[in-house]
Order: sequence, then C-alpha cells, then structure tokens
Amino acid sequence: MEKIQVAIIGGGIIGLQTALELSKYVNPEEIVLLEKNPFCGDETSARHSSVLHSGIYYPMNSKKHRLCMHGLELWNDLCQEFQIDKKNCGKYLFATTQNELEDLNKYKQLALEKNIPFRSISNSEQEKLRIYTHLLDGIFIESTSVIDAPSAIKKIETSLFNRGVIFQKNITVLDIVQHSESYELDCGDYRFECEYLINCAGHGAVDLRKKLGLFDIENFFVKGNYIKTHQKFYNESLLYPIPHHNLLGLGIHTSFDLDGTLRFGPNTEPIAEINYSMNSNLISEFIGPIQKQFIGIETEKLELDYCGIRPKILLNGELYTDFIIQSPLAKYIECLGIESPGLTSSPAIAEFIVSQFFQRP
Repeated sequence: MEKIQVAIIGGGIIGLQTALELSKYVNPEEIVLLEKNPFCGDETSARHSSVLHSGIYYPMNSKKHRLCMHGLELWNDLCQEFQIDKKNCGKYLFATTQNELEDLNKYKQLALEKNIPFRSISNSEQEKLRIYTHLLDGIFIESTSVIDAPSAIKKIETSLFNRGVIFQKNITVLDIVQHSESYELDCGDYRFECEYLINCAGHGAVDLRKKLGLFDIENFFVKGNYIKTHQKFYNESLLYPIPHHNLLGLGIHTSFDLDGTLRFGPNTEPIAEINYSMNSNLISEFIGPIQKQFIGIETEKLELDYCGIRPKILLNGELYTDFIIQSPLAKYIECLGIESPGLTSSPAIAEFIVSQFFQRP
C-alpha cells in the first residue's frame, strides 16, 4: 500500500494554504491533498463576500480575533507573491438607531484595544453617506479590503501543483483507520497510508472526525444568500450596519467584486443539509431589511446572485462561535467551524497547523 507523509482532506482555502505552508518544511511530493469536488475551493471558500476583515467583531483573544488579524497581515505578502488582485477599499461601520450608537461605541473601544486603525467619519462623509444610508454616526476602518477569492484559490493551487503536491480530486474518504504510527484512508479505488492527517474538510469535517470515533461535535449549517443590483449605488467602500445581537452573521451589508458589481447580503437561514438552490421569493424577503439600512434601492433592479453555507458547529449540543483547531489524536489535527473570517484567517490557520507538527528550519 502506498505510504505518504501528510494527507490534507479538503481543497478549500484552508487546505490549500496549509499545503502551501507545509511545502516549506516537507517534500511537496510527500503531501497529498484530497478534494471531493472536481475543483478546489468550490464551496465555502468561493461563496462569501471576498472581504479581508480587520478583526474588530470577534471577542478579544479568541481564535477568530488573533488568527484574523495575523492572517490579514500575511495576505499582504500573499497578494504580492501570487499577484492576487486586491482593493484596499476600507469599510464604514455605521449605526442607524440610538441603541446602535451604544454598540458603535463598544466597537470603537474594541478597535482601540486591538490596535485596529479606524477614524471617525467627517461631516462631509456623513452628508455623502446619508444619500445612501440611514446613518446616524459611524467609523471608517482602514484595514478592510476585498480580493478576487476564486483567482487567489486558482493561483495558489497552480503553485502547489508546480511544486509537486499531489492532488486527488473527485475523491471521497469512505473510512479512516488509525494505526499505531499511521492513518489508513479508504477512498474506494484509492487506498493509502499517511503519517500525518489534517482535516480541513469544511462542511464534511464533522462527519470525517466521526470515522475516528470523535462524536462530541455536530454540524449547524447556516445558509447566506446574496442579492445583486444593477442600479448605480455607492461602491467606493464597504457599508456595514451594526450587527444585531441575535444574528448568526454580521447582517445584510454591501459587498462588491473588483469590477464594481454590487450586492447585498448575506441573510442567515439555518438549514439541515447542504443545498445551494435559491428561492425566487428571496428578493421580496430581502427588500425590507435592505430598506431599513439603505436608501433608494429599486426592487426591479435586484436579482438573485449566489449563496454560501457557513459550517457552524454545536459543541456538546451548544452553538460554538469560535474556530476549533485542535489535535485530539496523535498526528491528527482538525479545523472545525471555519466560517467568517475564515478567508482572512486562512494563512494564519495554516501557520498554526504546521507549527503543531513541524519545526521551522
């Protein structure tokens, strides 16, 4: 039976970044990356706002906070190395009610504690933004940007392939057997052993760990839909309302592609299973929440765009809101609950994973 040093399950942005980091310390030809789909990054990694976040939202010293802020720094070098297009647009975080003004002050304090660059918005900026939003007050966060995520995924994958990393696509892991010094993976016609096993399987990560006898975590999938507009609207910077306390995400905000195409979303819709279909009634469901925050949106110029599914998790039956990156078994590490800010955090997550197994030269 074929033996290889490291197997990474999952070809999304976390798996690709992990392979990239790992290839600095391990012979790339001793790394196999398994992906169940025909293309890498075809699920969570390409179905989001493509925003590189500042880290302001996440609890102090949580994994999301620390890995997001470090990942943001690492993306600067990655974008240069791989010539990934990035727009340093910044983000307006704004309040529309008196209660939200109190939350805005809390975010200001968090930004100060985390050394996140921000500034109050000027009177002239407020005047301009009130053409488009029901803004009372807000702050501008300089370090937020937008990248071409699908292009980034493809460029990193191409680099790994050229280095000699082994890609196995359209592969489903049917079973895993832990031996004393290795893991045996059954992928139907393809069976092999690896010394180290890294679970970056996204939506499938929880089911994968169950094959290893780990049952304390369950999936909690949340779909987020996006609606795009054809009307001319503000797209110089991102517009983010203050998140409501009971939301499963950051709330409906603006995002845009590097070509300027603008969309609203995502909403939050708990679902039982993976399903990327979009209901034709979504536009009528979106228009109310959109109009509470934004001004002048023409319903007839809205259309369905795409949706993504957040791989949230339940730990011992309770919703767990941070990343879980842990090694419950020898020479095995798993990434669970890697939702937003997973894209931003991905290079920092990769560094953390590799540091658990391999020493820098």
